Amino acid sequence: MNTEKIAARRLSLEEVKDLSAKDRLFVSADTAELKLPGCYVPAFLTKSGADFEGGSVTARTVFQEEISCLPDDENEAGIYLADENGSVTIEVLQSAGVVLDLALFVPGGDKGSLTALYAAARQAFGADVVQIWRQGLKEVP
Repeated sequence: MNTEKIAARRLSLEEVKDLSAKDRLFVSADTAELKLPGCYVPAFLTKSGADFEGGSVTARTVFQEEISCLPDDENEAGIYLADENGSVTIEVLQSAGVVLDLALFVPGGDKGSLTALYAAARQAFGADVVQIWRQGLKEVP
């Protein structure tokens, strides 16, 4: 995982309303696909901030995932803008590697075989790197 620390400032709702869909922002990387709390990814608003009507603001990350949040909600990660004089330093994800969807034939297909397979992948690539998002088992004739 490649990250970079940058100086930034959290945007208020009023500041978000002044943005266009071309402005580069940073939103939380703690999503359904990435699961990286405390890290942010580059993103763009899906429509101008002026079109914001009081619901959540939606941004599309550079990884093509849509994120919705309320900028002024303290319980959410918020929306950040790079700023040399910013009050905080955030960690920004530059690249996360590759997500592989694999179809594997596991002889016997029992729980022990699968556990051994996942343990070997974690040992080879790092325990924090290998994650299992979906697992579907299907018997092979």
